[in-house]
Amino acid sequence: MFAGTVNDIAFYLRNNGISYQLNRVDSWKEEEDFKLKQKRKVADKTSIYRLDINWLGINKNIAIQTEKPLEGYNNYYLEVCPNGVLNVKSYQGVFL
Repeated sequence: MFAGTVNDIAFYLRNNGISYQLNRVDSWKEEEDFKLKQKRKVADKTSIYRLDINWLGINKNIAIQTEKPLEGYNNYYLEVCPNGVLNVKSYQGVFL
């Protein structure tokens, strides 16, 4: 799977379709930043809206092609994968 963002919309390119995700902050709260010794606003409640589009009659053998890899990598630590998803590359572009 490949992902990206355009303005405030995240998209996920899958082998059988594409998903769009929009996030909205419903309320904010103040939190003490002990390092900087000041308060800052952080999201308290958020809503996520997701639209999954599955392509009909898709070629199951399709291969997603990547353009030039960008320097570096990202590591993601999520509640569903506490060991993290490590060394994730980014690319200048992807296409089918």
